[in-house]
Amino acid sequence: MFISEFDKKGNTSIEQNHITGGLAIFLTGYSTVGKNLFADMIQNHPKLKKKRIKQFSFARPLRRDLRLFSERVLKIDINTKNPIKKEALRPFLVLYVEFKRKRTQGQYFINGIKGEIKHSLNTGHICLITDCRYAEYPKDELQYAKEAGLLVNIERYRILDGSPNNKEFVGPPNEHEARNGPKMKEAADWHVIWGDDKAEKQKCVDDFITFVQTIYKI
Repeated sequence: MFISEFDKKGNTSIEQNHITGGLAIFLTGYSTVGKNLFADMIQNHPKLKKKRIKQFSFARPLRRDLRLFSERVLKIDINTKNPIKKEALRPFLVLYVEFKRKRTQGQYFINGIKGEIKHSLNTGHICLITDCRYAEYPKDELQYAKEAGLLVNIERYRILDGSPNNKEFVGPPNEHEARNGPKMKEAADWHVIWGDDKAEKQKCVDDFITFVQTIYKI
C-alpha cells in the first residue's frame, strides 16, 4: 500500500541535481520498519539496473567512532545484524548520538556524509540515505532532506489473529523516535505502508520508482 503526498514546493536543489541525473532519497520511519530493505529493493530493481546508486547512513560516523569500543568493551560488532545484540547496543548508541548532536546543534552526523552525497549527486548518482530521523534543531536532518531531495516515510504493520482488518503498527523504540517520528512523517513527500507480504512490498517499491521516473525522468 502506498500513499502519495508529493509536493515539489519549488525545491531548487532537486532541480539542480536533476540536471546531472542525480537524486537524493531520504528514508525515515521507526526502527525495524524496513528502511534498509526498501533501499536494497530500489538498488536492485530491474528498472534502475543502468543507474549508479549509492546507499548512505547518518550513522556511519557513529559506527566509525564507536567500532573499537563496542568490540573491545561491549564485545559486540558495531555492524551486527543480530536483533538481540542490536537491541543491546541501541541505548548506548542513542546516548552517544544525543551527546554529539547537542554539541553541534544536530550537525555532526550530517557533516559526516554531506560532502560525499553532494559529490555523488553531481556525478549523477541516486543517493539513498537510510536513516533520516531528527527534527529538533533549525538545520537538522529533516531540513537537510527537504532541501536536498525527497523524504519517504515508511510504516510497517503486522496482522493480528489472521484478520487483515486487525493490524498492529511498529511504534517508536525510544523517546527520541517518539518525539521526532511524527514530525518526519508529517513532512514526508511520499508515504509507504507495508506489512510482511512480499508482493505488497514489491508493489510499494514499484510504485515509488514509477513516481520518481515520471517526475524526474531518471
